[in-house]
Amino acid sequence: ILQVGADSNKSFRELKEAYEEILGASVKGTEDDSAALAFLARSANLAKVTREETKVAADALTSLLNAYSQDASQAGRASDLLWASISAGKVKLGEIAGSLGATAGQAAALNVPMEELLGAMALLTTRGIPASTALEYIRSALSNVQKPSQAARDTAKELGIQFDAAALK
Repeated sequence: ILQVGADSNKSFRELKEAYEEILGASVKGTEDDSAALAFLARSANLAKVTREETKVAADALTSLLNAYSQDASQAGRASDLLWASISAGKVKLGEIAGSLGATAGQAAALNVPMEELLGAMALLTTRGIPASTALEYIRSALSNVQKPSQAARDTAKELGIQFDAAALK
């Protein structure tokens, strides 16, 4: 933890809280100390570029990885995708960290790739929709596809399209 602090210019207290967040989230692979510390370093770097607390970055990363059933070795990829989404849109990590997991879990269940979920969020925010609202819209759209109303099924049938979870696959 001290080395991560030296590399990221983050305090020991901040990194310890984030480390506890990582261990508590039970991301596959973090039971190994070296993998958990590498995950902490990724979280600290994401926190640094997004100007957030490391625990917030760790929360977002663990939520994404758990939702997509990915292990700690994918923290770098998830961090890169999150940063790309944040920098492309009008997103603050602190605004989405707490609610990202629920939307990501639903997207993963429907086989929506992480890149598409985060890209959709970024796109909606560039249209003036706050990030937390964008996640709500995405979650609502996914729910409507997962369990379409009878009216939606009838309209889709009239249009000759398939409007359900199988169509996303």
